[in-house]
Amino acid sequence: MLHHAKLDKRFWAEAAMTAIYVKNRLPSPKIEHKTPFEIVYKSKPSVKHMRVFGCRTYILTPKEKRLKWDPKARTGLFLGYEEVSKAYRLYDIEAGQVVISRDVNFDESTFGLSPTISDEDVDDLDFESLDIDNDAQEPPE
Repeated sequence: MLHHAKLDKRFWAEAAMTAIYVKNRLPSPKIEHKTPFEIVYKSKPSVKHMRVFGCRTYILTPKEKRLKWDPKARTGLFLGYEEVSKAYRLYDIEAGQVVISRDVNFDESTFGLSPTISDEDVDDLDFESLDIDNDAQEPPE
């Protein structure tokens, strides 16, 4: 999970907790194709809220906590599910800490802490201005 999400080892505990959360909501042939959640709570679990571990998130900053021209959201990473509420555990990249929020947008195609680069960004790069001497190291004949 950490490798796929492009996250380092400091998030191993969050990955383990998320894996357990998901596993407890998967049917098992050993318990008549019921889920552990179903055995304990006597109802089928919903999976509508499930997201991809480590995906990029945009955490809404409430109106009361931002000024007129401040951004409406902070960039974060999805780390898991809060057990006692219908909220998500998220890593706020700017603050460098784990936060709990329900007001989140998910980008399940982008992962990790590194910034993304789009095709348009690559097209805008000016490779001609780089001072690279390609003739300096000619292979021996």
